[in-house]
Amino acid sequence: MNVKGEIVKSILNFIATKHSIFFDEWLNSLPASSKEIYTYHINGSSWYVSDEAIIMPIRILSHIIYKNETMGARECGMYFAQNTYSGTSGIISKLFSPKYTISKGCRTFISCFEASELEIVNYERQNSTIRITHLDNPDSIIENWFTGLLEQALQSSGCKNITIKKPRSLVNGDNSTEITINWK
Repeated sequence: MNVKGEIVKSILNFIATKHSIFFDEWLNSLPASSKEIYTYHINGSSWYVSDEAIIMPIRILSHIIYKNETMGARECGMYFAQNTYSGTSGIISKLFSPKYTISKGCRTFISCFEASELEIVNYERQNSTIRITHLDNPDSIIENWFTGLLEQALQSSGCKNITIKKPRSLVNGDNSTEITINWK
């Protein structure tokens, strides 16, 4: 599976700005194929192999800084959303409904992860369920990155007390990944 360069750039910027003291350790811990991506210019509109471009880099970052893969992947997704919804767009995003915000997050996922498929199964006033029905290369890093993006996007639109759960996962052999979101 391939991933858009805008996500790869976001991971690089996240580490360089939020965890700069670990940057060299992280970069030097990457496999050669990943290090090559992060050492040269990353084109935001190009496609990169997800294992080399985000899965291994986030996994290594997670072990160095968080000691927890889930937290590292979520933080990277939150950083992407925070920068996507910042500035003027951030002010405007407070005007968007949670439904629009979730839809926008889903469109981002589909446009940035090649050959991915998902659907919003239900949407109610303070909760929603999203189902990822296809990923060429299911990995918890990708799923947790997405939950981080959704959480930060909803925070940006003014939602509070956000809880996100994954009762089913493609990674665990289920036929889909189900993400349930509640907020106030």
